[in-house]
Amino acid sequence: MDEYKCEIIYPNQDIDFRISFFIDEGSAWSIPHFHNWIEIVYLLNGTLDFRIENEEYHLTKNQIMVVKPMVMHSTCCIDGNTAILFQIPIPFLEKFDINIQNYEFKINYENLTEVQQEQIWKMSLICQKIFISYEQKRPGRIFECYSLAFDLVSRLMNYFTVSAVGGENLRKSEKDRERIQNIYTYMDNHFSEDLTLAGVAEKFGLSSVYFSRYFKKMSGVTFLEYLQRVRLNRIQKDLLCTDYTIQYILDRNGFHNYKLFLKLFKEVYHCTPKEYRSRK
Repeated sequence: MDEYKCEIIYPNQDIDFRISFFIDEGSAWSIPHFHNWIEIVYLLNGTLDFRIENEEYHLTKNQIMVVKPMVMHSTCCIDGNTAILFQIPIPFLEKFDINIQNYEFKINYENLTEVQQEQIWKMSLICQKIFISYEQKRPGRIFECYSLAFDLVSRLMNYFTVSAVGGENLRKSEKDRERIQNIYTYMDNHFSEDLTLAGVAEKFGLSSVYFSRYFKKMSGVTFLEYLQRVRLNRIQKDLLCTDYTIQYILDRNGFHNYKLFLKLFKEVYHCTPKEYRSRK
């Protein structure tokens, strides 16, 4: 289950970063994860919901989302979308600015200035140009990709930097991320068992009240919501990849309340488990 923890990203074959084109026909919330890359998503069509630490964002056509490195985030695409994903590793950028990881990037669509609106438009064009340039494989494309990548990061730093994180705050946030990641790991490894908030809190030496607040602050969801999400994701995979009965799948994944399961499943996938399974 390590794919749900620190995400491992590989650059494209002949450059230092990753450029991807995605078509998502619809998916539930992903498990929160982090990585040491700056992530830039440009949405060509459809919608995409982001949860970045304890904040939620709704992305629509032609909008851009930036996720800073080492920050817990997850996404949800219920109705499908197409997007360009651009990811740049921090060690590469640190060759040019040793403090790059301390910058706080944020695009606030509810309060954009005219200058920022223009920059969003220019950045969307850059994202398209990088992808097209790389895919066309014409002479000089690698130089063009690097030039465009630096242009994109430069615009982020100049127009969408909220603040720079100080040393003490950075150490505290890293400690918090390490602890919440250990909690995620434990829950991902024991999700099929009878997990309780009090039991997991005790496992990590925390009171139930503090643990409840801490988990919601770090994850953006409650302990129970996260646990149900993990179980739903595993059930979804079993529905598609096995011929087990639905009741057996629920039992093996720790979900014993069928009525609640059915309600949550319909909310996420807009159909019954039987209808969903018929699609495979």
